[in-house]
Amino acid sequence: MPNLSKQPDSLLVEVVEDCSSVHSRHAAKPWKILVIDDDRDVHEATFYALKEETFFGRPIQLIHVYSASEARARMAEFRDVAVAIIDVVMETQTAGLDLIHDIRKAGLEEMRIVLRTGQPGLAPELSVIARYEIDDYRTKTELNRTRLITVVTSCLRIYNQYHAINSSRKGLEMIIKSARELFRPTNLEMFAWGILLQVAALVNSSPKGLVCVRRSESCVLESEVVCAAGRFLHFTGRRVSDVPEQEIVKILSSLPDLEEPVLSGNYLFLTISNRSHRKLAAVIELDVPVTETEMALVKLYCGNIKIAFDNISLVERLDELAFLDTTLQVPNLNAFYRSFEACLKHTKRPLSLGLIQIDRFDELIADHGLHLALECLRQMHAALSRLKGLEIVARVGDGTLAILGDPDQLSSEDIQAFLQQSYMIEGMEIAPCCRMLFRNLDKSETFPLEILREAVAALLHERAAGVGKVTHYDQKLRSDIERRNVLKGALKKAVEQHDGILVYMQPKIDLESKTCIGAEALVRWQYGDELIMPGEFIPISESIGATAALTEIVLQKSAEWLKETPREKGFKISINLSMYDLNLPGFARKLLRTIEKAGMPVETFEFEVTEGIAMKNQSTAISQLQMLREAGSTIALDDFGTGYSSLSQLQALPVDVLKIDRSFVGDLTADNARHSMAAIILSTTKALDLQCVAEGIETPEQEQALASLGCTIGQGYLYGKPCPFEVFSF
Repeated sequence: MPNLSKQPDSLLVEVVEDCSSVHSRHAAKPWKILVIDDDRDVHEATFYALKEETFFGRPIQLIHVYSASEARARMAEFRDVAVAIIDVVMETQTAGLDLIHDIRKAGLEEMRIVLRTGQPGLAPELSVIARYEIDDYRTKTELNRTRLITVVTSCLRIYNQYHAINSSRKGLEMIIKSARELFRPTNLEMFAWGILLQVAALVNSSPKGLVCVRRSESCVLESEVVCAAGRFLHFTGRRVSDVPEQEIVKILSSLPDLEEPVLSGNYLFLTISNRSHRKLAAVIELDVPVTETEMALVKLYCGNIKIAFDNISLVERLDELAFLDTTLQVPNLNAFYRSFEACLKHTKRPLSLGLIQIDRFDELIADHGLHLALECLRQMHAALSRLKGLEIVARVGDGTLAILGDPDQLSSEDIQAFLQQSYMIEGMEIAPCCRMLFRNLDKSETFPLEILREAVAALLHERAAGVGKVTHYDQKLRSDIERRNVLKGALKKAVEQHDGILVYMQPKIDLESKTCIGAEALVRWQYGDELIMPGEFIPISESIGATAALTEIVLQKSAEWLKETPREKGFKISINLSMYDLNLPGFARKLLRTIEKAGMPVETFEFEVTEGIAMKNQSTAISQLQMLREAGSTIALDDFGTGYSSLSQLQALPVDVLKIDRSFVGDLTADNARHSMAAIILSTTKALDLQCVAEGIETPEQEQALASLGCTIGQGYLYGKPCPFEVFSF
């Protein structure tokens, strides 16, 4: 309050302090009082009248201006002026009055204005008070020291109340705005920065302090500083126990669970918790004392923080579900894609992408159970993660891991050793068979999704490379894949339109009479000027689900040709069937309808399957073969002896004919015939009362050796290569 003891005749003014500081560690900020008058004696008198006075516990700071034009030039300096004492008559008779209008127009609404004049007649008091937004109007003679102190005290009280109202309004506007901003961040660091900046603004301080987060049950000293500013900046990412300010550490350790702001010395502390049992603590270093109004605003703000903190935890949990394989607790495909994209944008060193796939992962699950198979994959992830130079290792498929890192590390011997590694899981040693593909990335490549898609396609394309092998994605492989993709679309169109699908016939010969007793129908594809062989387009047809349609085309064309062509009695055409199609319900019935529609007897056709059917022993496929056999056709087992079938499985199959694979025929001579695999197979056919056909006969010596073993039917280049219908000769 003002010091009035020196003037016994003055009016005693008692001031009730309604804006007291919550703490007094800071030096009291002075009130700024602006004196605008062209009379220097007035400035000097005002200075001596107020120089030793304090108002509401704060001193004053006088700002002296000597003309209205100077005041206008310095208007930007008056933003925090509490009271202005302005002379009416200066450069002109109304200079002070005109200046008041400019002050209010400049947005200085909080400033309280007292007009002082030496010529009261020029501006009558009542009209001036009515016209202008001022607080008092005095003549210079009546404004003695006591009256001046009284006027200033009254104006400061009004200013302070107005300022408090405006501060509350601005604070509420800031809270509403900050609430929107608080709900925008999707990570804890951005959220913490928002708290630091916004709370500092609410208490009129620069952002200096730190924000730390911990689990509710953990020690405060173990909290991580997620963001910091000012002199605390270098503590970001460290623990609270590393902060040298023992006062801060001590208060953080003893903060109550009540989630309200706490003032201690030169610091403001906030604590909140969320539904995920995490606690956030913020420490703001203050520039000025915090008023009761500001504390009320901070408390209101804390309510918004709590809601937003819950929101952040929810977003982080969604993030975890989006970017974490929750089964293995390792990064997933989304995480790999995000890391991949960031590396392509920001990493300047060379990068290489690697895909590691457990071959026949479904069989690993069937043999050892899902739990052990997944644990094997998890241990593989852990082993890869120990390699140097990696950006990320992630699970991107059922049995597939992807890595991104230094090409030198990814092509090292460690990777090759990794593919041969076994894992001890619950007392059982499991050695997964893996395949791997590497692709070195070009600096111009910027589309991670496309790169990853090409790599996966390449890995699938190179299945034939075998397990334990490392395939490098090069230009040849890329060209092969591009060709395969082109052929996919073209083959689909060709099958739908029956365009370019050709049937070639290869004769089967009775070895004794040397007559043609049948033929095998082999599909070919004429794509433009290129004749594409089955070894290339059959896998493509399987991948697009076109094998059933291809088989129907071959059967239909063979039946039409056979119907129009004179032939010996008992002549049969063999049609190859795919395992994919035999697993389609109703496929055998569809084949029988095609034969019936062509007007040909079912007995005219023989259907060949590979011995993969014996290995898989799928009931659907076997039942469909049984249907074809019961309808009158014969069933031949192709490539016998090259797969996994056992004699017991063979006995259970609806098979009439065994075909000896060409690999058992190529080295046959009269001398080794009796001790050959061909001899064993022929003995088996006799024991099971099956017919036998030898494939791949190219020389008379092979023919004689097979005949000596009792083989009656042969097929191979010795009798004719596969050829179109019009060239085929009986």
